[in-house]
Order: sequence, then C-alpha cells, then structure tokens
Amino acid sequence: MFQCSPANGNTNTAPIIDCRPLPLWRPSAAKRNSTSRCFGAWGHILISPYYLASPLDIEAWEVIETLEQYVLYDEFAERIEYALQLLEEGQRHWQEHQSPDGEWSEISIMVVSEVRRLSYNISQKLQISDLDIAACIRSTVGISSESNVSNSQCMAALAIDRACRAIETLGKWLADFQQEFHTTSPETLDAIARESPDDFEALINEPRREWAQVEMETRENTAEILGNARHYLILAAVYALPILSDEDKTKISTAARSRGLRSAELRRRAVTERNDAICAKAHTLRKNGVAEKDLVGMIAHTATAEKESGGVKLSKKQIRNILRAGGALDPDLDLTWPPDCIRLDPPF
Repeated sequence: MFQCSPANGNTNTAPIIDCRPLPLWRPSAAKRNSTSRCFGAWGHILISPYYLASPLDIEAWEVIETLEQYVLYDEFAERIEYALQLLEEGQRHWQEHQSPDGEWSEISIMVVSEVRRLSYNISQKLQISDLDIAACIRSTVGISSESNVSNSQCMAALAIDRACRAIETLGKWLADFQQEFHTTSPETLDAIARESPDDFEALINEPRREWAQVEMETRENTAEILGNARHYLILAAVYALPILSDEDKTKISTAARSRGLRSAELRRRAVTERNDAICAKAHTLRKNGVAEKDLVGMIAHTATAEKESGGVKLSKKQIRNILRAGGALDPDLDLTWPPDCIRLDPPF
C-alpha cells in the first residue's frame, strides 16, 4: 500500500508500494491548503490529492500543468510524460466505447474504475488461481463474457491502473518534497530560479540530500510500476490480434502470468504467431491455384495482414519479407514491379 504517513512517524521513511488502491489520505490543514492549490487542475478526476479517480478522463496537459509548478518537476518530467503515454495508449483500447462528443459509455467507466479499485484483489487471485490474466480480471470485477468489453480492454484497464499509479507515486513525492518550502511562495521560488540559478540549486539540494533515500526508492518503485504498465499493454495488443485464436491468446497470457515473461518475449511470441498465420494463408492460396506473384497482394487485403484488431495493416514489403523468411515465397522471385513508390491500388 502507498503509505503516506509512515507508522514510525519518520517522514523520511521511504513509501511502500504494492498494487493496492491508494487510501483516501487526508493531509494536515496547512498541507491541505497547499495541496488544494497545487492540485486544482485535477479537481474533477481526484477523490483524494493522490488518487486519480477517473482514468478515462485524464488528459496529459492537466497532469503536466498541475505538476510542473513543483521545484523538482524537471527531474521527473521524462517519467511523468512516459506514464502519460502509456495511459493514453491504454485509453485508445477503449475508443470504441467513446461517443463522437467524447462521452464514455457507462460500462467503460465502471470497468476501468473497478479494475483500479480491485487491482490488489486481481493480483491476489492471480497468485492462487489457474486463470489467465484477462479471465482473472473478468472474474474479480464481474465482467460477463457476453458483455461488449473485450479481453484486450480488460488488459488495457490494468495497464491504465499502473500508469495512474506511477503518476500518483511521483505526484506524492513531488508534493511532499515541496513542503520543505511551504514558507516560500511559488512566485518567490520562480523568481530565485530565474534570477539566481546557482542559489536556487543550492536551496533545493540541501533538503534533497536529506530525502535522498526516499527519492531513490520512489524512482525505483516508479520504474517497476511503469514496467508493469508496459507489460500489460503488450498483452492487450496480443489479445487484440485478430489472427490469434482464443486458445493461443490464453496460452500467452497464462505463460506471462505464471512465468513472468518479459515484454520482448511477449512481442516475439505474438509476432511469430502472426507470421505463421500469414505463411499458412499463403500455402492455402497456393493450393487453391493462386500464382506465387499474386500472393502478397491478396494477403494484404485480408485481416491476416493486420498488425492488431482494427489497426494498421502490414505493408506489402513487410508481407513479402515474412513470406520469404517463412519459406512460403521463392526468395529469387522478383516481385518488385510495380515498385513500392508507384501505387496502383489504394493504400491499406
């Protein structure tokens, strides 16, 4: 649990992170006044200063606008921006649940919020059950198999939770460190930074040395959380692949859960399955009398050539390379005419 107030009363004790939802922490009156000023831009998506309650409604500019006023923001800007990229990638998996005027469906709001609230329970169930990750999410949250929520979206919801958690972890650290300067107005700090950068650096370095252990562990915790978010997004992409059977997707997800497959291994497995399906399609077409020189064009028109469900298709050059590498196409066959720079058909 994200422990905002260490049990031993030592404010320099590093925060403890696991995947439980953050508690509804209530700061002291002085800190509450400061926090309300700093987190004003998040008012509609926060139920406490450090818990993002409406992940689908978060926009990057709001987070950056809120956090960039902290004195150490620049030190963590890259990680914050990366977390926001992961968050936005997770949101894209849910786009079919968003109306043209930007409103999210009731079920999308419910599922993403419940995955956030129950993320600790999901992790616990994964440890004691034989379910793959998507099935575990469905079981814990109560998502029917007949619902219009896909397994890919379930995985994306878990990735969104981790991306939010990374932002919350960094936001908590930045806000806590800022309290070292609670007697100095933000305007004064800005003026010192502009007019005397050396004095400003000396001003923040002294308390930073005292908080060095907390900062180090915050960085490590954030890196781990971001890695988990990326891992779940890769699994979401695997579930979205139209050419993989449900059985194949479950096998990959189960292996990722039980053996802790690395992201690169997940990508490799998904790409291998896709390439095998493309080569199998080519062999089927050849048996049906399709000329070898026509294979690439015909496969390019099918769902087999999609990188992900409803996504961008592979280029003809990529398909040709896959077929040659898989032995489904004669490596000496000249298929370069018409050249790629001349498009005789619409792009796919």
